[in-house]
Amino acid sequence: GIIADFTRHLEVLPRRRKLLTFLGSTIGNFSRDERLGFLRKVAASMNQEDRLLLGLDMLKPADIIEAAYNDGQGVTAEFNKNLLRHLNRSFNADFKVADFEHQAVFVMEKERVRCTCGPPAQRAPG
Repeated sequence: GIIADFTRHLEVLPRRRKLLTFLGSTIGNFSRDERLGFLRKVAASMNQEDRLLLGLDMLKPADIIEAAYNDGQGVTAEFNKNLLRHLNRSFNADFKVADFEHQAVFVMEKERVRCTCGPPAQRAPG
């Protein structure tokens, strides 16, 4: 196995025949120019007999995407809050995790989700 950042370390891939796989919707988090640059780097790292399996996700309505990221079980929120806990442990940070609330919003113009983790919204009394 190779541990590397796929956006910066493609040169560490072996030069022998290979199947590259890039699954999921991560590529949708890149800007158009970043996508082009990344795919050009992938192409440059490949030999003629290599293959690329690229998984893409279809654009869905905002309410479906937001429901997935703002899941009722709080899995995504817990994942994001765990990053704060990790920063507290690893770097002696002092984030008060209970003071943060996760929210994901689909930004149609960029066709991507923006996740925020910040102070809970003020609630009206009553």
